[in-house]
Amino acid sequence: MVTSEDEQHSSEAGKESQEYNHSIKEMSEALEIQKKIFGRHHQSVTKSLHSLALEYKTQERYETSVQCLREALCILDERLDKLVKQVQEEMEMQISDLEHEESSKYNIIKENASKITMAYMRHLLEEKSVMFACLGNMYKGRKMYKEAMDNYLLSLGMLVEADFSGQSPRVSMMVRIMKRAEQERKALEHSTLT
Repeated sequence: MVTSEDEQHSSEAGKESQEYNHSIKEMSEALEIQKKIFGRHHQSVTKSLHSLALEYKTQERYETSVQCLREALCILDERLDKLVKQVQEEMEMQISDLEHEESSKYNIIKENASKITMAYMRHLLEEKSVMFACLGNMYKGRKMYKEAMDNYLLSLGMLVEADFSGQSPRVSMMVRIMKRAEQERKALEHSTLT
């Protein structure tokens, strides 16, 4: 038998779902406007994609959330590639002379760029770190520990590329998050064995 309290709870849940859907609709519309006005590579686009991903995560729409984060990461990679090319042009270098590893591309900037360009590169790498950490948290919440750890390692790698020291709060935080994820994985593994 359905009580009035059940009906009220159901009604409140429906209103909350409508609010989330309305919020997502507004955020998606704002994102499209940002892309039209500023272009796909503007920093507001990646920040909006990140916010949209968090909103989808709140609704447990994980695949869509992951898509938003992957799009943001793709845009950040494109921005970093553009930065590398700019530095190469300034230094009249050819990328074909270098290995095509991520770290070698970033080293071009580290070794040859101005302080402003270096700061921008660090900002982009830090932003990538945040996106990877967010992906890791999403996978960890779904008990997909391998995927979580893979993304946490990528997040940590971006911080290292951005020259964060091992003692920095960001690096320390990522290490703590990784340790907790590993403890949770082990606890889950142990509970399934017993």
